[in-house]
Amino acid sequence: MRFERPREGAHSAYCIVLKDSETYKMYYRDTPESGADGNAGDYACYAKSDDGIHWEKPNSKPVRVRFVMKDTDLFSIKFNESI
Repeated sequence: MRFERPREGAHSAYCIVLKDSETYKMYYRDTPESGADGNAGDYACYAKSDDGIHWEKPNSKPVRVRFVMKDTDLFSIKFNESI
């Protein structure tokens, strides 16, 4: 998938793909500038695909990531507000 939207770019990362029935769902971090993970500019974004190759980004707004916690081998993301 190409990171081509205004907020996306060289610092978009951490793509997670899940298959939900017949739809692939991708969640990824988006931040316009470099910095530590969990900084105030981090956003969680979403894309979907029927085949896992060609991706569509719905017109949903990114959601600001508040912080990330690690509990043993599980990570959880807390969300703040949409932009």
